[in-house]
Amino acid sequence: MLIAFAAAAVAFGLGASVYWWKQLADRHAIGHLADNLPGLALGFAAVAALTLLNLALRWARWHYLVRRAGARFAAKASALIYLSSAAPAALTPFYAGELLRVVLLGKRYARHRFDIVAIWLLERSSDLLAVCLFLSVVRANALYVTVAAAVWLGAYAVLRAIYRNVRRSPFPQPGTVVAAVLSSLVVSFLPALGLFALGLAAGFDLSLGAGVEVFSGSTVFGVLTGAPAGLGVGSSAMVVGLQEHGVPLLDAIAGTWFFRMGTIWLVLAVGVAGLIVFRRRLADLYRAGRQRDHFEKLAERYDEELPDWVRDRLLGRKVGLLRERLGELCGPGRRGLDLGCGQGWHLARMAEAGCTMVGIDRAAGQASGAAQRAGASGAACGLAVASAGQLPFADAGFDFVYAVNSFHHIAD
Repeated sequence: MLIAFAAAAVAFGLGASVYWWKQLADRHAIGHLADNLPGLALGFAAVAALTLLNLALRWARWHYLVRRAGARFAAKASALIYLSSAAPAALTPFYAGELLRVVLLGKRYARHRFDIVAIWLLERSSDLLAVCLFLSVVRANALYVTVAAAVWLGAYAVLRAIYRNVRRSPFPQPGTVVAAVLSSLVVSFLPALGLFALGLAAGFDLSLGAGVEVFSGSTVFGVLTGAPAGLGVGSSAMVVGLQEHGVPLLDAIAGTWFFRMGTIWLVLAVGVAGLIVFRRRLADLYRAGRQRDHFEKLAERYDEELPDWVRDRLLGRKVGLLRERLGELCGPGRRGLDLGCGQGWHLARMAEAGCTMVGIDRAAGQASGAAQRAGASGAACGLAVASAGQLPFADAGFDFVYAVNSFHHIAD
């Protein structure tokens, strides 16, 4: 039944798209479009700028939520995972393509797969709540927000029960929920603002309130059908909505077309471009944890991950904090172990402070890089290729042990 419903929505959307294109052809709209092209192009630029801002804010929200759920993704890995799902999300019913992130996590972050599904549900229900709230305000009808609030509360209750009773986790925390809803209000308002800006640039007689109503109404209608990218359904509702607010048919069709190009088609383009440009990094990310030589492969370019000035500043702060916390344990004659030393940045700095340092890393390439770095700085350090789970040292052989950016790579 669900497949039949989706097929009917797609058929309706395709039919609606053909119908609107036929309306343009029947009215010989080329000349009219050419006359209005400068204004429409300016409006498209405004919509596109707001869409890129929207995309960045949505990634920031997702990154914040996954961190609150306990998944310690690096910002680069998080951005790659999010960007790679942009195109599939736009092309699937109910943005289900966003769940591709579950697959991209690979084995390394396998324990957070449920968190990604839970966050998807929280984001989608929060966005629906925000859009329906806008619609209720502009139409002075509480029905929309009441239904959306019921859906949101149901989703939240299910997630809270699972996390409290099964996963023994405080997620989603009250502050996290508030942040999710408030961010949904912002990211859901930006497209409505873009529609208003497009109408202003193209000379439509469209108020901000009307723009909010048209966008919110067409979005809710598109969501109810589940058609991928609205596929003519949401666009048809937008054309009708613009007409109801006094925009002539040709302008309504053209405005909707340029709006869609600056939103959904731009997101598709960015998503596809990201998949093409970063395909190797995505492959490395997917395989991370599946192959023991992951960091071995990264060793040669590992020091390119951060600019030198950023790394130096971070090293200064982290090593300073280490020495402060270690106190008398850190100094001449004291023996220290760097667990998962990587390229040896912290190892060398601690040796320069007078400590007798030894570093271990499971990847021989990383340990080799650490030896070269220590030698270049004149710091005498011992290096070993070993696993943190099987240390090749006698008990009580060190005065202190530390690990920087290592524990999140160790499987539970």
